[in-house]
Amino acid sequence: MCRFQRTHYHERAFRRREVPVDDPWAATGEERVDPWHVGEGIDAAEALMAIAGMPLWAREVLVLAALGHGGIEIAKLLRIPLGTAGSRLRLARARLARKFRRRR
Repeated sequence: MCRFQRTHYHERAFRRREVPVDDPWAATGEERVDPWHVGEGIDAAEALMAIAGMPLWAREVLVLAALGHGGIEIAKLLRIPLGTAGSRLRLARARLARKFRRRR
């Protein structure tokens, strides 16, 4: 068994996918996205109108998440299971992203 582990060490997935460069983004040629400036191209009024047109459950979780509440806090405030809160937040964010994609 030890011989098998030793001989197949370099064939493991995490070894095959190692990137041998200091800066992996430089090798791809893709532009870096700064996470602090992602929403620069979004107009605030446009965002509010998009959120206002969403169902109540989506507006609730989006507003609570924007206020800084985590999944557990959202679940407690809305009195729903944690999994449901996570699903609603994921679905609401996906709806919002689709609305912004359509408007561009």
